[in-house]
Amino acid sequence: MCKYNGRCKCVKCMLRKNIKFVHISSGCLFDGNDVVSTEESIPTPGVWYTWTKKWADEAITSHSYKDVLILRPRQLVSSVAHPSNLITKFLGFKEISAIDELNSITCIEDLFEMMEHLLSCNATGVFNCANTEVVTPYEISLMIKEYINPALIVKKISYDKLL
Repeated sequence: MCKYNGRCKCVKCMLRKNIKFVHISSGCLFDGNDVVSTEESIPTPGVWYTWTKKWADEAITSHSYKDVLILRPRQLVSSVAHPSNLITKFLGFKEISAIDELNSITCIEDLFEMMEHLLSCNATGVFNCANTEVVTPYEISLMIKEYINPALIVKKISYDKLL
């Protein structure tokens, strides 16, 4: 509840100061990968984490303040090791059980360029921020095994088992 209330307070403060509110949300708002989701798609959370992201987005957009930019990156990767980097996370495992369903991916370095572009043209609203290619978490795991850690054990699981 704290993060939710914190975002609401931030939006109210930005409204009073007439400052653009930029919220980095999540592209993990949709249950399953069988349908392409757009900015107009209604989120279909499957787990608690995605419900909290949906509620935060709704709280932010429910205010009368219109100068709001919500960015939704998906499966963050980077050339820099970091706990939020999907590759760094995967490197920390001895065994990975991953789904073999296509997913969008967002390179952090490209996300910065996306943000700069959206801010420079004074964009508002919700934007799914992902690179153009898609990949499965299973394929990422296999690449890590092939190129970085041959000892990694990679198992394919269903989406339902993942949840």
